[in-house]
Amino acid sequence: MNHLREAVEHLASRDVLIPGEWVDAEAEKIADLVATQAENAMCFYVGDPAGVCDLKSIVSSHDTPSDVCWYEFDFKADDGEHVILGIMTIHSNSNYHHIVLRRKSGRWMIRHTVGSTPDGFLINPPESKDEAMQLIAFRNVVLSSMRCTNVNKREHKPDSKLQQSRARDGKGPLFSYWTLHICGESRHTVGGIGSHNSPRLHIRRGHIREYKTGLFTWVQSCLVGNGDSGYVHKDYHVEAHAGDSVALSTQS
Repeated sequence: MNHLREAVEHLASRDVLIPGEWVDAEAEKIADLVATQAENAMCFYVGDPAGVCDLKSIVSSHDTPSDVCWYEFDFKADDGEHVILGIMTIHSNSNYHHIVLRRKSGRWMIRHTVGSTPDGFLINPPESKDEAMQLIAFRNVVLSSMRCTNVNKREHKPDSKLQQSRARDGKGPLFSYWTLHICGESRHTVGGIGSHNSPRLHIRRGHIREYKTGLFTWVQSCLVGNGDSGYVHKDYHVEAHAGDSVALSTQS
C-alpha cells in the first residue's frame, strides 16, 4: 500500500524523529513542505530496492513524470525490522528537492534532504551522502523503466468505502499509487555462450538501427534479459511470456 498519508499525519502531529544535527525549526519547515506538497504527488510503489540495484539509469535526476512525486520502497533491514523508505521529489523550474522519510519500528523519521545547486548537490545532513545518492539512483532507475516500451504503469486506487469511512472520521483520503509492469517477452534470452548466454535483466538503451536497404529507424529503450539470472526477489519475480504482464513491483 501507499504510506504517504500516514507519513503526512505523523509529520503534522510532529510525531517524527529528526537527524541529531537539525534544529526544530528546520525539521518543521520540511514537515510542512511535505504535508503541503503531498496532495499534488504522483505516487509510485517500488518494493524492495535490492530489486533495482543492478539496473543502470538512462535518465538524469531532472527527469520526472510530475512536478511532485513520491517513490516508496518496502523491505526488511539486516536486523529483521520492516522498513518503509519514501522519497518525495519536488521540481520547480530547473531546481529539485528530494526529501527522504523512513519508517522503522513504527516510528517515522526525516532521514535527509537533497537539493540541487549550481555546483551539484546539497545534502543535509552531509554524512548521509552515500545513502542519499544511492536512493536517488534507485529513483532514477524507476524513471528509466517508465521510458521502456515494454513497461506499463498501473494505477491502484484506494477502496471507495474506505475513503468514505476516513472522511466520516475526519481523516484525509488515502493516495492512489502506480506500479510498473513488464509486458511481453521479458524472459528473452540470446543463444550462444559466455556473456551473451541468458544475460541478466537490464535496460537496453534506445538506439538507431540500420537495415540492409539503407534505411534507419529509432528503437526505443526496453527491459530485456532473463530475470532468473540474478534479478528475482520477493517483490519482483520475472516469469513473463509473450502477451503476459508481470509486476515490476507488486503490492505488499
